[in-house]
Amino acid sequence: VPSDTQMRTILDEAPTEPMRALLPWGFEKICRAGWAQRYQIPTLSGPRKAGGKVTYTRTEAYYTGALDGTEYFHSTAIQCPQCLHKTTAQGVVHYSHTVVAATVVKAGTHDILPRDVEAVRNGDGSEKQDCEINAGKRLIQRLRDEHRPLKMIITGDDLYAHEPFVEHLNKLRMPYVLVAKPESHKELFDWVEGFVPTRSG
Repeated sequence: VPSDTQMRTILDEAPTEPMRALLPWGFEKICRAGWAQRYQIPTLSGPRKAGGKVTYTRTEAYYTGALDGTEYFHSTAIQCPQCLHKTTAQGVVHYSHTVVAATVVKAGTHDILPRDVEAVRNGDGSEKQDCEINAGKRLIQRLRDEHRPLKMIITGDDLYAHEPFVEHLNKLRMPYVLVAKPESHKELFDWVEGFVPTRSG
């Protein structure tokens, strides 16, 4: 059996797209076998008030797809044309590789189901660098294209809670729960603080 280093050397030369193409096929198999139902969560509609009681009605079940970026390579000496690069104030150039992963999760459990991944990489010949948001857009577009009937709620940290990404989610008709923090969304929180609700009737 090759060592870890040798295995990485072998796999680094292999194209990733043929392997990635197996992911939707595998997920469909898991769904058909019924194994994916454990990750579904029912959504509730309402509240409705009747007879002095507030009730909620269960609607369709959804999967929760968590988006998150992770850096898996970083160097100040080794680089490739697809590397992201950042220059410090001291003039040191840092090269890195990052991916955005989509993982099916369920609240209250530690179980996860890796769904897909999209590389954040340069390579189109332009000087403008790729970014996690653009990779996230490509990833959710592919998820929607490959699984059109699949009902999935997208979650992500405050990096994704910005208008262009939200507009893309709305375009794909994918519901979402995104983090917004006072330090990262100052304008939003200023607007909320200044909002005065009005009462009609």
